Amino acid sequence: MLEMRHVTKIFNPGTVDEKIALNDLSFTLNDGDFVTVIGSNGAAYAGKHMGTSNTTPESYELMRLFRAMRDEGVRYVVMEVSSQALARHRVDGITFDTAVFTNLSPDHIGTEEHPDYAHYRDSKKRLFAQCRHGIFNADDPEAEYMMAGSPCEKSTYAIHRPADLRAEGVNILKAGDLFGMEFTAAGTTYHIRMPGEYNVYNALAVVALVGRYTAVSYTHLRAHETDSYL
Repeated sequence: MLEMRHVTKIFNPGTVDEKIALNDLSFTLNDGDFVTVIGSNGAAYAGKHMGTSNTTPESYELMRLFRAMRDEGVRYVVMEVSSQALARHRVDGITFDTAVFTNLSPDHIGTEEHPDYAHYRDSKKRLFAQCRHGIFNADDPEAEYMMAGSPCEKSTYAIHRPADLRAEGVNILKAGDLFGMEFTAAGTTYHIRMPGEYNVYNALAVVALVGRYTAVSYTHLRAHETDSYL
């Protein structure tokens, strides 16, 4: 297996909210960082786009992509890792730097996917044994289960419950042609261009994750920013 010592692999599981957060994240890391995405829309890096047969490609396809990305100087890989990929061992042997848990509900259950909800949930949980740090939505009912027994370092975000990063002052935003949401987290006010509380959760996940990979601390944000757009 190719050993990716110089590429940081960031995991983002593959549900609808996580796909949105994934796309936001790919454009939010430092301008000087070379970021690539692997997910439902294929793989994109170095001005190239390649289609993939699955949300998470087969292991041999992943290794080929990692090698090509490494040769192009890619620094970060942001991935959707599906429950099917976990259950079918497509990402075995990969250590992810960070994994994000946004939410979980009964899905992908059937004869050709997961036999029941428990199997689906436990397949998702496997990733938190393959990452160094896990970021969890503390408001989701399954967050405690996902964190329990997982060996990674942990941090949380939320709107309603106590968390390491918490959104406050959540409101619908209407300003000219902008219709979205407004919230404050860690002293910074954010405006997002999509309505709905679930998009605040997505934005919080991005803020929490980007904070791990940029030199800008929350203290710096509080001192120098009052109005940030995502």
